[in-house]
Amino acid sequence: MTYRPFVEDSKAAFGELQISELSPVFQNTFEYTVDNTELLTNTVVAGGTVTQANGMGTVGTSTTTASTALMESRQHARYHAGQGGLSRFTALWSAPVEGTEMYVGLADEIGSIAAFENGFMVGYDGVTFGFHRFQNDTKITIALSEWDDPLDGSGPSGMTINTAMLNVFQIQFQYLGAGPIKIFIEDDTNGKFILAHTVSYVNQNTEPSVHNPNFHHIMWVNNGGTTSDMIIRSGSFGFYIEGRTDLIQLHQPQFASGTQQKTSVTDEVAILTIRNKTTYASKTNFIDILIQGLLGAIDANQASNIGVVRIVKNATLGGAPDYSDINSSDSVVEMDTDGTDVTGGQELIGTPLSGQNDKDDRDVTDLKIILNPGDTLTVAGSSGNSATMAGGILWRELF
Repeated sequence: MTYRPFVEDSKAAFGELQISELSPVFQNTFEYTVDNTELLTNTVVAGGTVTQANGMGTVGTSTTTASTALMESRQHARYHAGQGGLSRFTALWSAPVEGTEMYVGLADEIGSIAAFENGFMVGYDGVTFGFHRFQNDTKITIALSEWDDPLDGSGPSGMTINTAMLNVFQIQFQYLGAGPIKIFIEDDTNGKFILAHTVSYVNQNTEPSVHNPNFHHIMWVNNGGTTSDMIIRSGSFGFYIEGRTDLIQLHQPQFASGTQQKTSVTDEVAILTIRNKTTYASKTNFIDILIQGLLGAIDANQASNIGVVRIVKNATLGGAPDYSDINSSDSVVEMDTDGTDVTGGQELIGTPLSGQNDKDDRDVTDLKIILNPGDTLTVAGSSGNSATMAGGILWRELF
């Protein structure tokens, strides 16, 4: 019987004994589909595919040259300074081929030179399996043979990894700009996590390990100039903050639209729309916003009247919407009051307003209505008789 030493690291990223609960930011499994656009964003080029079968999500290139496939969590893992980040996932890879790439883990966005701008990932660069750190559009690879435990049977765990089989991985990081990054794999004998490698960073560098620590979970394959079908499969993934956390923190700015109104309303019209911008400070925006308060009010020209206020996410606006920044330096949100009719989108709240004068002013913080970058939220109103209708939105920006 082979003796395997206890090598599981039971401490959080900042050294605390890991007895505190993990706070999930996002979790996903693949027993149903990979096509739920509320959970995932899938992007393919040429013959690339993102599919589901046998309880797994799969990204593949097909045999068409220059094909890529990307599966990305819609929610991003916002970093909390001073608390560790923890990514867990399963993965298996097809046979590696020179000139191709197969990565899974945490990353922010596609790079212009490297595969990604910033991230911590495991997988294959050509035929080399390893840990890949993406830093400001540059890839730094640590090959498996250079890990503290090379997982070839010669390391302290005695384990030999088979990347063609599903394995459980964990990536843990402190960040703060210079904290260590740790890569774990589950022991195939005792089920404990093996600390396979630690990337030491403190006291050795003059810039952060990544320039943006707000990541999505990503699976990505690229067959380059080959005709090889490169594949990654996964059963599930999740990202966690070490310790208890909350969406709302004292330092996060709070903004409001102010009360906006439209006159002579009968058919439904957009009273106002806010949009979480895709860029902020000339960079890709990764800041979500949390809706905290909603207002709808009516002043009709007849006492016997029924009006309706709807709150619609990602509606299509008629007319000529014209968005303006709430605060160009301090806020990630812009607002439009020029949109007219409202079609499509997802209705979140519908409230009747009865009589000549009525209003609905509510705290919706507990509903956890989140707008990711690019999302919109519209307050729309309609009335049985001509009316002036007003609306407003209060939100917190989750910096």
